[in-house]
Amino acid sequence: IRFYRAGNDMEHLDRMFEMFKEAAITKVATHVPADTKSEEYAEVKAFVDRCHENGIKVTAFFTLGGISLSSVMMNPELRDYISKDEYGQLRWREPGGTFLADLKSKGYIDMMLQNVKAALDAGIDELYYDYAIGGTGEVLNFLSKVRELIDKEGKNLTIFGNCKGDLIVDDVC
Repeated sequence: IRFYRAGNDMEHLDRMFEMFKEAAITKVATHVPADTKSEEYAEVKAFVDRCHENGIKVTAFFTLGGISLSSVMMNPELRDYISKDEYGQLRWREPGGTFLADLKSKGYIDMMLQNVKAALDAGIDELYYDYAIGGTGEVLNFLSKVRELIDKEGKNLTIFGNCKGDLIVDDVC
């Protein structure tokens, strides 16, 4: 496996695919937007299709445990999806940058499952969850829901995450 994960330069795809060929890249990771009607989603879907045409598998890369401060500022309703301490204060994952997501929040889980549906629609080959810090019931429950959704859609995808290091989490699911 030769893996590429940096940004996908949609303005220079021809050169990027030339470099993929030169480096014998077999797998790339990309973000898949949840809004399947957006221009960004159409670009990512076209990128995934082009990867497949070139024999390259595509991993959808998601962050499971965090909600950025900028996202909350643009979408205040996301505050409901942030973990709170015993005093009701919002918990930081990275102070001033990213809040810790509440994996017990049905709204957050539903939002993350929408991301899975969008990734499946885009033709993704596997899913990767950054910050799926593992072993907790909430993480295990979420990953089981992801597996159920993938199975329901009749797809066969591998799920990866960094549960205490980069691990395949399919066994958990």
